[in-house]
Amino acid sequence: MPASASGRTCSYTEQMPLLVAEPLDACRPLEAHNYAGSAVLVSRGACSFADKAAALQAANASLAIVYNDAPGCMVMATNGSGPANSSLVAVSVSSATGALLLTEAARGASVSAWAPQYSRLDAGALVLWAIAVATVVGAALWAGHDYSREALSAGAGADTEGEEKAAVGSVEVQEISVVGAVVFVVFASTMLLLLFFFLNHVFAVVLAVLFSLASMQALVALFAAALARGVPTLQGLALQLPLATGSGWAWPLQDLMGVALMLLILRQFRLPSIKVASVLLPLCFLYDIFWVFLQPLLIGGPSVMVQVATGGASHEMLPVLLLVPRLQGPPSAYSMLGYGDVVLPGLLLVYLRIFDVQHRRRGLRGYLPPAAVGYATGLLLTYGALYLSLGGDQGQPALLYLVPCTLGLSLVLARLRGDLGAMWAGSAPDPKAADPLDLAASPGAPERGTLLA
Repeated sequence: MPASASGRTCSYTEQMPLLVAEPLDACRPLEAHNYAGSAVLVSRGACSFADKAAALQAANASLAIVYNDAPGCMVMATNGSGPANSSLVAVSVSSATGALLLTEAARGASVSAWAPQYSRLDAGALVLWAIAVATVVGAALWAGHDYSREALSAGAGADTEGEEKAAVGSVEVQEISVVGAVVFVVFASTMLLLLFFFLNHVFAVVLAVLFSLASMQALVALFAAALARGVPTLQGLALQLPLATGSGWAWPLQDLMGVALMLLILRQFRLPSIKVASVLLPLCFLYDIFWVFLQPLLIGGPSVMVQVATGGASHEMLPVLLLVPRLQGPPSAYSMLGYGDVVLPGLLLVYLRIFDVQHRRRGLRGYLPPAAVGYATGLLLTYGALYLSLGGDQGQPALLYLVPCTLGLSLVLARLRGDLGAMWAGSAPDPKAADPLDLAASPGAPERGTLLA
């Protein structure tokens, strides 16, 4: 069975007696048995995996078998808080396997564990990298088409036919102000703490329903028109689908819904200038570093952000991550990337694409291609830091690498090209200044508004 070890790993273990922990959750010192050299069956929940490992290590157990207390996937990690110099091997199993092992333990069974040696570099991470890069670049190109459609409408005049064409598929674009950027970071920190302290099953279901409704709207915006034209027989077709939670096969659907939602967000919200980007992204940069690295050092305990992202004690995985399973590792292991690590740099790339259209910049003369390369490079640096376990094994704040590789690169490039003043001022764009060659059909022309101006 797939195994992960805290402290050391092994290829095989010797046969050892299978015992059941007392208490079953191993959140207090173990009682009643001599656990030395034994495999101990432990239920998930009530305390952290690190606490369970410490209790079993103190009882001289050799193998911990942690079984899920509910159907679904379990993400097992110590987030850098595991006991020092531990020789305990830890294995996670499903709730069904746990029930079987409880029966076998009552019969005096013995077990051994096998831990395949997996590479820390996995092709699933490359799939996740490709999804993220394609999302930010696709959103930027879509925004450029939106702006081109607006310019085309303005050039055609405000006749009735032009207004009708512009209204098709239009969305109201909200511009993020400096105040809005600051409020966003404060709101994000507040929500993170609320989720950490109050997340339960009901709260998670409500968030999942809201995510489903929002992503459904995004999927309609993306595919409805194309499907209606290409496959008209699908109109009016009703399907009955089973409802399931925690299914390991659901990640492609969740990722599709997440990508659609992020594309819709990046189409609807825009940065009016690089000055706002220079406030928003550095604040999010500090936010990411604090909640992943500094908060555990200053306050103690596990990272609040990692606990919320992985479900923590509530075991509720929120739909706020892109997930791709490890293609060469344990079936319950995933590569993960938060939506914020796509949307926040994506806002900058959307702005740069519109700037390129306004100023007739194509190819490497524009700002989008270098920023896209910077984003892709920043993600690769994040994977490198994960591989090297920089700062511990609790995960990496991706914005630590993405912000310098996107915003930093764009600022330096704008300074060298003499465009920094225009970008910083963020003068109101003139749709008629757009390059006619960039005027292409798009899902709709945006209207302008202001968010927290």
